[in-house]
Amino acid sequence: MIGGCLFAPSVHFFAVRQRAEIRWPEKLAVAGVFLLLIASFFSAFVGVNLYRATIQREAQNYGEEALRRIFVQNDTMFLLDQASDLWKQRNGNLGVTLPMTEKYLRLGEVENTRVTGTGLRSFYEFPAKLRYRGLIDGSGVARCGQVSLRLEVTRSMDGWRINGFWWQCPNR
Repeated sequence: MIGGCLFAPSVHFFAVRQRAEIRWPEKLAVAGVFLLLIASFFSAFVGVNLYRATIQREAQNYGEEALRRIFVQNDTMFLLDQASDLWKQRNGNLGVTLPMTEKYLRLGEVENTRVTGTGLRSFYEFPAKLRYRGLIDGSGVARCGQVSLRLEVTRSMDGWRINGFWWQCPNR
């Protein structure tokens, strides 16, 4: 695109220097083509950024729900339903639910969970799959004090899934 914009004026000035005759309708047609090209690149850029912002917001909403269901409500069925196939294959159902038991024993009741950050990376898979993977950071209050929470999530065609979760009490 940049090369085309830089190349067109040089061709024009070269033709003028060679005393070639360039008619105004041709100049306008070439300018119109380049304007359409620039407009299409700009609209694609804006569209991709709006889609990324939508995915980021969607991940944050999913993170809010997942933090509440896992850390506040201790919802094992939600965790098993939302666990990714990869996590289940690596650890089995017991390996997926074991951190939930450990969380309850170490943290007790967790309250006031909220998402504090969302970091996503996009991955393109041939022929036409766009996946997102990332971390959703959160915070809450447990018996150890302020606790940092983290979810590893992935998004594919079937929606958001959880690949793991962690927590950390700074006071311990």
